[in-house]
Amino acid sequence: MVIFVLINNLACFQTMRNKNDPHILRLPLLLLFTCTLTGCALTRVSDGAHAQEVDSLNVIGLSLDAARQRATERGFVCSNDGNLNTVVTDDGEHRWLQTECSKKSAEQFCPQTRYVVLNVDPETNNVVDVGKYIDQNTCF
Repeated sequence: MVIFVLINNLACFQTMRNKNDPHILRLPLLLLFTCTLTGCALTRVSDGAHAQEVDSLNVIGLSLDAARQRATERGFVCSNDGNLNTVVTDDGEHRWLQTECSKKSAEQFCPQTRYVVLNVDPETNNVVDVGKYIDQNTCF
């Protein structure tokens, strides 16, 4: 009820003022600006959409350099360094070199960061598996 009264009063107030007055546009522009600062609804990606994006990279079997280049072409920023880690999969434990590539959403405050993890066989230097995850809380 209170919201209805406020909206009604605002509408009456705006119709009484000169219609060419630029102050009338302040509230809608302020609301639009506030909504675009966070942009959560526009720039955040779901887990399913991120999984499709990572699958579309199709980097398994490529050399590490070719996989980095393909990820970079799709907007990811890849680290130059890799870490030799033990990775557990359905097939057992593997000793793979892992390199991360990341992409941030366009939000100005607390952007979502999406990661692709390239798992590389150190003997052949080819990508043998790809991991993915999303960090929702990159601002704190």
